[in-house]
This record gives sequence, C-alpha cells and structure tokens, in this order.
Amino acid sequence: MAPRLLPAGGLRRVLDVLGDGHTIVWEAGTEPGQFTSVSNAVADLLGYTPREWIEDPGSWIERVHQDDRDRVVDAWTEAAEGERLDVEYRFATKDGRESRLWHVGQLAPATVRPKTRLRGLIVDVTERRRIELEQVEAMRDASEGRTRQAASRWVEAEERFRALEEQVPAITYLDAIDGPQKTLAISEQTSTILGYAPEDWYADPELWNKIVHPDDKNRLDATERSGGLAGGIEYRVITKDGRTVWLHDRSRLITDGEGVPRYWLGVLVDVTDRRRVHELRHELASERAQNLRLSATDEAKSLAIQAVSHDIRTPLAAILGLAATLEHRADEMSPEDVRDLSSRIVHNSRRLDRIVTDLLDLDRLQRNGFAALLRPVDLGSLVRQLVTRTDAVTERRLQLDTGPVHVEADPTMVERIVENLLANAVKHTPGDSRIWVRVERTDEGALIAVEDDGPGIASADRERIFEPFVQGASTGPGGAGVGLALVVKFAELHDGRAWVQERAGGGSSFRVLLAFEPEERVLVLPEDPQDEYPEEDPQEEDHHGTDTDSSPEDNQA
Repeated sequence: MAPRLLPAGGLRRVLDVLGDGHTIVWEAGTEPGQFTSVSNAVADLLGYTPREWIEDPGSWIERVHQDDRDRVVDAWTEAAEGERLDVEYRFATKDGRESRLWHVGQLAPATVRPKTRLRGLIVDVTERRRIELEQVEAMRDASEGRTRQAASRWVEAEERFRALEEQVPAITYLDAIDGPQKTLAISEQTSTILGYAPEDWYADPELWNKIVHPDDKNRLDATERSGGLAGGIEYRVITKDGRTVWLHDRSRLITDGEGVPRYWLGVLVDVTDRRRVHELRHELASERAQNLRLSATDEAKSLAIQAVSHDIRTPLAAILGLAATLEHRADEMSPEDVRDLSSRIVHNSRRLDRIVTDLLDLDRLQRNGFAALLRPVDLGSLVRQLVTRTDAVTERRLQLDTGPVHVEADPTMVERIVENLLANAVKHTPGDSRIWVRVERTDEGALIAVEDDGPGIASADRERIFEPFVQGASTGPGGAGVGLALVVKFAELHDGRAWVQERAGGGSSFRVLLAFEPEERVLVLPEDPQDEYPEEDPQEEDHHGTDTDSSPEDNQA
C-alpha cells in the first residue's frame, strides 16, 4: 500500500506544531535555499512569509551575510551528500536587522533512493550571542582592570627592586635570547664591579662576548646550549681597566605563555677574593702533597742506602777479615787452609761485584742504556746448567722441569733472571721450603717459572715488589730490593713481562715470559761509559754468584 502524502497546508501545520517562537522547522531539496516547506515561525523571527522563502530560493541565499555565504553553501552541499548540516551564520531580516541563525539538518529517510530531501531546524541565537558578547566584554573589562592593577603593582615592585639591587654587591641582568638587543636591563652595580655602565651594555650587544676570558668562552657556550645556568657557573671576565675578575653567574630561563624561552634572568656575584683563597688552599695542598712525596722518596732512598750498605759491607767485611788472616798467619797455615781462605775471598769478591753490577745495570736500564744481545738459545738447557752449578740453593730441596725450548735471547740476561728469582726464593722462604724451577713453551712465548711453598706474597704487594728498592716480607736479612726490578727490565728487553701469582697448593709462583723472537733493540750508552762504569775484566770467569749473606766461615777471622 503506497504511503499517503500530506497536502502542503497539512505539512505546514505539522511543522508549526514541532517548532516554537524561536525555531523554524524546514524541509528542502538538495540545492542550497531550495525550501519546499517552512513553518510559520519564519514570519515572527525574520519577517518573511513561508511562501517568499519557497518561491524565491535565490533571495534566501542573498540575505545570508556575504562573509558567511560560501561557508553556508558548502555546508548545504555536504549535507546533500550525506553529512550533517550544522552551520551558524548571519542573516538579514525583512526590516533590515541582522539576526544570527543556527541551521541544522540532514537527509530525510526515504523509501526509494536517491534521498533528495533535507529536513531540519533553524534556531534564532541572536540573543544568546548578544549575551555571550556582553560576557566577553565584561571579562575583557575585568581583565584590563586586573592588568592595570598588576601593572601598578609591577611598577611599585620594580621600584623596590631597584632600590634593593643598588644596595646588594652584585649585578642583576635581563638578557633576551633572540633579537638584536642582547641586554635588556642591567643594574648599576656593573659600573662598580666591571667598570662598564649600563649604557655601555645597551649600546654594544656583543660586550659580554668581548669581555669574557678567552679560556672560558667555549665552556660558557657549551653550558648555555645544554640548558642554562640554573645551578650557577663561575668564569672570568676582563674589566674595563684590564683586571681579571671571577664572577659567579646564576640565572634562570624565562618562557612565554606558550613555553617558548624568551629571556635569561640572572645575577652576577664577584667571587674573585673567594677564588684567590681557594687557589691558595689548592697550592698549599699541592705543596703539602709534594712535600709528603719528597719525604717518602727520601725515606725510601735512606732505606735503600741502608740495604745496599748492608749488602756491600757483608762481603766486604768477609774479604777484609780473610785477607787479614792470610796477611798475618799465612806462614802458619797449611796449603789447604790458604786455598780455602783464598776461595772464600774470591767468592765474596764476586758477590760484591754482583751487587755493584746489579746497581749499575738497573741505572742503565732505567735510562735505556742497555740492550739484549740476542742469539739462538735452548732455554731449557741453559736454565738447567745454571741451576745445577749455582750454590744459592745447595741446601734446599729443588725440583727441575726444563724441556727444550728454543728462543732468541741474551744468555747472560737469562742467567741473571734465574739467579735473581732463585736468590729471592731462598731469601724469603723458610729453610725447609721446597723450590720448583721449570721452563715450558706457551702460545705467547717461553715461560720460566720459579715456585716455592713458602708464606706467599700478599696481593697488595704483588706489583710493588718489582719496583726498585722495594722489598717484601723476608725470613732473613733484607737486601737492596734490586733483583726483581732487574728481572722486569730484562724481561722487557725480550718483549716479555714478569709477574707473581699464588701457587696452587700455597706459596708463590714467580713467572717470566720471553718472546720467541724479540725485536732487536738499539743500544744507547752514555757518551763516555768508561768514565761512569768501570770496565769489567774479560778474563773474569764467573759473575753469577747470588748468595747475599755471609757464612760463619767467612766471618771467623
């Protein structure tokens, strides 16, 4: 059954019932202004009859304010395509007034497509807009009043601030972040502290860059880029009369209502006197630390001299005693006793020569005046021969493990390394301790290890004992502290290193690593080595004695 359509008069009566005195109910086509039905409220609100709107669509468009016309047409067109019509515009009434209308609507439901009808409401919001404008004006007036009051308070506060800053020994400033004028305000104290009047700052936007000390300029630029000086920073500036002044600059960033940085507000305090006191304290502290270092050095030298004197005096006293015995009683002694005393004199002379040689070698090594004379060596065989003929470990239980390991090395230096390590093991372990000596091949080079089951080395001393004239704990008389320092230097001349670690099972494990093919080193000697070091006797058959303590037989004379 087809739907029944209401006649035009019947539809208008329905629209009048739906509308009220301030609302126009309408129905229109998809073209802007093509009204087909309008409620009678249009006459009360705008002065036009419904017929005038329906019969002359163009007149409706013309009465829309020209500034709103395009917007209204666009909204109507979009509504014809299915969007919601929602637009507010100004409209000329028949008696010449200007009303503000709120126009809403949408496509009407239809049983057939396409939908060709728009329906909606037109509400007169003129009075509402008037009230809103009055409220805005009232708020503006109130805001202006508050602004005037705030400005008055600001002027009063600024006057108080100016009076205060004239009494404070500091410079207050306000700098712009952008713009040609850098300094916007600066206090009169700048004349007293820096010699530049406020007018100098206003006249020269680059004055700050000119007076900052060159050594502090980059640091200040980096600080400003990283977020400012809220925590404060100290730097130097050059005053107008050429003095250098330290300033403590503390500032904060001022932003506008949108959070955009605009200004730097800060204070500059002259801290020159405080900095001078700080620098004086630092100099005194440095001088005190230097004095302590010198005192420690002097103490170490005194201990070293005492140790060296002991090491030299012991064999020297034995030599003098034995020589005196031969001088006064040789005729009364048998040939065997004479040979025994002579042998002891030779033995102690070699010990004395070794001490002097160690000291001279250490000095030359520290001044890069020594070099390794490299040649092919079977390291295992060399170490085995040395250990079997040395008398340093004759009364100790010793175990050898020296397989063949071929390297490029200086045999004399290798012997000195092993001798010093054995002497160190004997000196710093009890008499019943065992000693192990082994030579083995590793991926890094040839390894010489001298181990013992003695008390071991404290972890805090494992690096320190390789320094010259430094000694660890000893079970017997201390030495000069030179042997391990030479071990390190000789190892370095073979592109190697020396260290000590804890032995598995207790005790110490001294290790020396030598490169298989060390790099050749250039020998650098003093200009006249004969004057500084006595020339060694080429006929001397042995310089490898390691015993550093005299025996009772040596002292019996």
